[in-house]
Amino acid sequence: MSSMMDFFGEPISAYTREQALEDGVLIDVTDTARENGFKIPVAITAAVWVACVAEGDEAAAPRVRDVCWMAFLRVRAALSNHEPEDTPKPYWVTLWRQSYHLWIMFSPYEGFTIGLPSDF
Repeated sequence: MSSMMDFFGEPISAYTREQALEDGVLIDVTDTARENGFKIPVAITAAVWVACVAEGDEAAAPRVRDVCWMAFLRVRAALSNHEPEDTPKPYWVTLWRQSYHLWIMFSPYEGFTIGLPSDF
């Protein structure tokens, strides 16, 4: 088998990243991520937003920065350890005394996606 299409056949339908962003399944945090070292697009899942970020408007910005910064550190560690690009990278982030187990996944076509383990 050379590809998943050889095994499964043509897809019946596809759900794009753009559609997920429009539907609110993903939330674009690219601007904040760029401030924290990323050079390509970054999105977080709605589940991460609810669990980690949504504490009111005043707390949202610093929480998004913390999620992005810890993700950046995890990606940098993965690169220096020569970890495969196509596997989720687990990491922990502590936001105001509460720890969250998050994963970051890379796609060369779409960028990074940060989510809870159950999102992948």
